[in-house]
Amino acid sequence: MLPAVSASTTTAMTDVIRMVIPEVTLVGTACALFAMAATAAGRGATFMTMLAGIFLSAIFAAHFGPLESSLLGSDPASIYHLTIDPTGSASFIRWLSIATAGLLSLLVFRDVVERHAGEFYGCLAVVAAGVSLVGRAHDLVVLYLALEM
Repeated sequence: MLPAVSASTTTAMTDVIRMVIPEVTLVGTACALFAMAATAAGRGATFMTMLAGIFLSAIFAAHFGPLESSLLGSDPASIYHLTIDPTGSASFIRWLSIATAGLLSLLVFRDVVERHAGEFYGCLAVVAAGVSLVGRAHDLVVLYLALEM
């Protein structure tokens, strides 16, 4: 029989999952781009998919912004038990990685080879998600997983 999970553990895990939704969106966009590359989609379609993924990720990042008081509860030291850093400085790294991916997508549109556009934009989305998670990692396991991206 499995032991019962406390409500505080369930809430903490839900909050951690909620904090990485923008990065999950970028990885999902990368999966879609890699699938588009396998079907020989054009440069314009992959570019628009990449911009849509970045825009959606930015919307989620704005919605699930920096630290909310519900994550800390009554004890400010409880932030040290989270695996993802919810503070403003980590949020700055997230916004920097999303903005850099968007800017780089716009700058290299004409330079991307037609047949490699899906792979290029897919790799760029994974790198942006990895950089964002490296900036938000609050323990070594998450840092290692983010560095592997």
